[in-house]
Amino acid sequence: MDIDEIKQELNPIETDEERKVEDDTFLDPDSDLNIDTGKASIDLEDVLLVFFGGCLGGVIRAAAFSAMDKTMALFLVNLLGAFLLGYTLEALVLRDKNATSQKRLRLFFGTGCMGAFTTYSTFIGQISTMILAASYLNALYLATIIILLGFIFALLGIYTARLTMHERSHNA
Repeated sequence: MDIDEIKQELNPIETDEERKVEDDTFLDPDSDLNIDTGKASIDLEDVLLVFFGGCLGGVIRAAAFSAMDKTMALFLVNLLGAFLLGYTLEALVLRDKNATSQKRLRLFFGTGCMGAFTTYSTFIGQISTMILAASYLNALYLATIIILLGFIFALLGIYTARLTMHERSHNA
């Protein structure tokens, strides 16, 4: 096999037909994907919604980190963020049938606010600091607990949204 064959194997040229998206399960629901070109377009309003949501989430996170121990704040913002994100996204699906307002609320609150409020980079930084300090078991505990509890809190948020939306629909 020569160098050109290896390049072709590693980076094959796709035909237009191969480039089309067949299963959009993992696509961002807020991107305007052009199926023919495979490229997403983003408009200024979307960017501003994420920006202002991110500003709000970042300020709230900074307040939490200045008010308590760094590890406790890390724990709290990630679990609360997982719950709120699960709740909000499920509530939007159940309550709001207007696709435009759903998109705006997802971008502002989900992507912007909760994206800035929750702290993946701080989480990784804290775990790395623990590992560098040879606190391996504590690093493993913290990582495992935040990931597992984050998943559980997101499910609790979804479940809570279903309960509250169900009750509201029966009381209306």
